[in-house]
Parts: sequence; structure tokens; C-alpha cells
Amino acid sequence: MVIFAGTLAVALYIVTDMEYPRLGLIRIESFDHFLDDAYEQMPSVPAGNVGDQ
Repeated sequence: MVIFAGTLAVALYIVTDMEYPRLGLIRIESFDHFLDDAYEQMPSVPAGNVGDQ
């Protein structure tokens, strides 16, 4: 029963840690430059034209 409780606690911690990657032990801050590069390559759309097609 103790092994099951420990396994469940570790599994829940890992899932929560992956859900919020900037708060736990698993960090992705070193990969943020990929998001910055992708954002810079996106064309800008004027605010009034979003969704108008």
C-alpha cells in the first residue's frame, strides 16, 4: 500500500510539473528562444481585422 501511494504521488507530481514547465524541476526556459523566433516570423495583423474575412 505504501509503494502504491508513493508511485501515485510521484506520477501526480510529474504530471503537474509537466503542466507548469516554468515552475517545477523540469524547466524549458532554455528553449524560449525558439518561441521568440517563431513569434518574430509571424505576420502582424491590425487589431481591427482579426477574425474579419
